[in-house]
Amino acid sequence: MNIKPLTHQIRMVAVFLAIFLTATLFLSSPVHGYDQEIEALSASLQKFITESGEKTAAVVDLTDLHGNVSELGRFLSEEISGNLAGSGSGFDIIDRGHLKALIEEHKLAMSGLLNPATIKAVGKISGAGVLVTGTITPFGDTIRIRCKVIDTQTAKVIGSAKEEISRTVTLSQLLSESVTTTSDIVKMNKKGTVPAETNEESASKQKFTKSQPQTDDRRNAKADIMQFDNWEILDGNWKAEGNAFTGSGGHLIFNQAFRNYIFEVTVEHLSGPKSGVAVGTRSTVIPGGTKRFRNLTADIQGYAFNFTFSKTYNLFNGIAGNWYLLNPQWQKWEWQHSDILREDAMRIRIEAQGLDVKIFVNNRFLAGYTSSSHLVGAPYLWVQVPSETVRFSNMKITKIMP
Repeated sequence: MNIKPLTHQIRMVAVFLAIFLTATLFLSSPVHGYDQEIEALSASLQKFITESGEKTAAVVDLTDLHGNVSELGRFLSEEISGNLAGSGSGFDIIDRGHLKALIEEHKLAMSGLLNPATIKAVGKISGAGVLVTGTITPFGDTIRIRCKVIDTQTAKVIGSAKEEISRTVTLSQLLSESVTTTSDIVKMNKKGTVPAETNEESASKQKFTKSQPQTDDRRNAKADIMQFDNWEILDGNWKAEGNAFTGSGGHLIFNQAFRNYIFEVTVEHLSGPKSGVAVGTRSTVIPGGTKRFRNLTADIQGYAFNFTFSKTYNLFNGIAGNWYLLNPQWQKWEWQHSDILREDAMRIRIEAQGLDVKIFVNNRFLAGYTSSSHLVGAPYLWVQVPSETVRFSNMKITKIMP
């Protein structure tokens, strides 16, 4: 009997098993260090909501102990809302973008959610039977998250849970970035009334004005963005014509990424079918994905405002080349109609600040959403089919520095 080869085989099997077990543990662990804690917190909240018997719930922004909202509070609220929506526990979660619009429309301050009257008002306008509120408190290397489930008819707490997560560099950065809401802007008015411009666009303009200085912290990037060499052609036919770009059947992405910014562009249909066109926000080209670009090695991701010159539009969130509707209530191929859109040319302005993105067309508010998927990225342009030619002109970026 040959003992030596057998011993060698045993050692090889042991090494293989060790590698396999390590890989299994790695793949089964959470992508982020805080995922398990947030899932555990969400499970506790789910139990309280289920036991309440209510069929509709809403998750509002988590605040600090003084009622201030940070980007971290927004992010954690998004995570909890997503976990509850996917729990399959027999209750509905109100879309946070829709909830935010209702709160701003009725001028309810987020910090006032501790007020019983405000809690009842939010329940009434949203149809939520219970609200999930909470606070985040930093403690050295950890952050404590404490959430409560509140009955909107009685304003009584029916359940409470807490978790602690590690304070990473990324979470600390989000914690340090404050959020200004439209409710805060309304409260700034010296007369105590709503300003003369009460539409969504006016509120958004004031939001950026209040939260950012008008001097060195804001820079106009018009000279850079109108230089064709500062854009990368990913596919399709693109060229510069005077003070404009024309494109057919492909993607064009700016070579500089931003966190908070306003992107403006005039989009004009020149010829061909009125197929899909897109203006992207916070977009990046990443290795892998469906590998359509850069010699089939990379793909694009980010947010996309897709529209046609037939007055229809849609909103997408792209992850590694795969695109998902930002409004889960919409069907994938069901485009939304709006008379704000035009059939010949449109002026588009997209404002991205923190977790919020707002879209204005022809100086009118069209749509908005709240998402934590992409916090940094570049604008991009897209024309769906090669037989359609679209002109993009008068582009402007206003960077808003934190």
